[in-house]
Amino acid sequence: MLDVLMARATAEWPRWFPGSSGVGLAPMLLAGGPAHSDRVSVLLFPERAKAPLVIMKIGFTSREGEFLTSEFNAMDALRPQLPEQLQESMPRALDLFRADGVTALSAGVVSGDRLLVPRLTGEVSPRAQAIMDSYFRRSFEFSRALADATSSEESLDSTALAAITDEFARRFLAEHPEFERRVRDFGTAISGSTIDWHPAWQHQDLAVGNVLDDRGRLRFVDWEHAGGGCVPWFDVAFTPVVTSHLARRVDRIVSIEEATVGVLGAETTIGAALRERMEEVWDYPLPLAWAVTLTAMEGAMRRLDDGREGSPEWVELVRLMMCDDGFRERLDWLVPKW
Repeated sequence: MLDVLMARATAEWPRWFPGSSGVGLAPMLLAGGPAHSDRVSVLLFPERAKAPLVIMKIGFTSREGEFLTSEFNAMDALRPQLPEQLQESMPRALDLFRADGVTALSAGVVSGDRLLVPRLTGEVSPRAQAIMDSYFRRSFEFSRALADATSSEESLDSTALAAITDEFARRFLAEHPEFERRVRDFGTAISGSTIDWHPAWQHQDLAVGNVLDDRGRLRFVDWEHAGGGCVPWFDVAFTPVVTSHLARRVDRIVSIEEATVGVLGAETTIGAALRERMEEVWDYPLPLAWAVTLTAMEGAMRRLDDGREGSPEWVELVRLMMCDDGFRERLDWLVPKW
């Protein structure tokens, strides 16, 4: 199959890069990573080139095919809508090819180095603090610019937000009456609020692992979850949730409660930096903690839909934010009140 894909890339190269030839392309095979074990990536180097120009992601299952198709469609639809500076922050979709149960997505390579994920809890080094604070600031700037550039003229109200709580309760809380009651009450409070917002594009998986640093400018990859009908604050509000799960994995902490308090608590350096950066950009028409809780609910449902492991941990984090008084007291700035 690699021979077939290489032949296609060679044939398509003049269309992808007018004035050049795909003759002499050299592939470099990469692993798919723990989140995508049924996928590999191939970097394509033109003859005598020192740097690759194309990355080809190859999925071998229908699930991976769906991810790659979503990513191609998102990049292909979004990039033309953006000003040049934002276009440079994301890959250019080149080709989507399916044959014999295999899906291959080809995209332009985005230059930059992966951000190193430091230890996030306990005694955090000054370098780790600087890395994460810079990431928070620059990714939030990108998210705001992305939302501003793609904001729809359509106006939605709080009904669409309350629907998230209803769906979350339906999927996960049939056997947890007190938890369900809290979630339903939260949804009622949202429904009774006056919140108007305009859908916009968001990356929807803006984690450190999906960001490259190109000499001080951030580049954003892995757009398979991106969409144009999002709340414009999604990427900002998603950051505390995904950071707590990142801390759990990187620092090898069993409890999601311990990891979340350890990285986001009021006394922690990472948590303080995140809070400061979020409050700098937060001028949206709903409380910050409401938005964080809603994105945590959406994260749990998305993992279930994607067939990925970890959904129970996301549900547990929502339970802590909604029902655990001790947790709510320790993360006072992050938990919803109504």
